[in-house]
Amino acid sequence: MDTLGEKLLSVKKVAEIVDLSVRQIWRLVAAQDFPQPVRIGNSRRWVLSDIQTYLDKLKRARAT
Repeated sequence: MDTLGEKLLSVKKVAEIVDLSVRQIWRLVAAQDFPQPVRIGNSRRWVLSDIQTYLDKLKRARAT
């Protein structure tokens, strides 16, 4: 993974991308059913490629 080119996303942006509420994102994270965020100081952010991989995995599971 090329970390220099990776974009970090807030929970609000992640929720928009996956079309879920912010609260639902946190529930999925707590249940270990969603990519875990990285900590930067007091903030938590998601790596865009982790979200893309997660969505691709859901698409493949749906196709089977």
